[in-house]
Amino acid sequence: TVEPIQQAFALLGYCYGVAGRRDDARRILQTLDRFEEQRYVSPYVRAWTLMGLGDVEGTLTELERAAEENSVWLVWLKVDRQFEPISDEPRFQRILGRLKFPAI
Repeated sequence: TVEPIQQAFALLGYCYGVAGRRDDARRILQTLDRFEEQRYVSPYVRAWTLMGLGDVEGTLTELERAAEENSVWLVWLKVDRQFEPISDEPRFQRILGRLKFPAI
């Protein structure tokens, strides 16, 4: 299970990234890495910060990891606005296809 503090940090990292505060966003990723030394951190929430940094490859890699883990967070993938800029990417579409959600 993902702790609310992890969600908050990851979303803050996303906000820092889109605001151009790249160093702050990278520090958030380091904070998530430290969390992960002691507890589970969902690749889905890590993907938020990576998306804020504009790291499409890293974002998609984390989302693929989330899919491999059958992360419960993936129920939001199709409507999560953070990922809207990459929603047409073939890798993103393949992840959605693996989830077998009904069309919205």
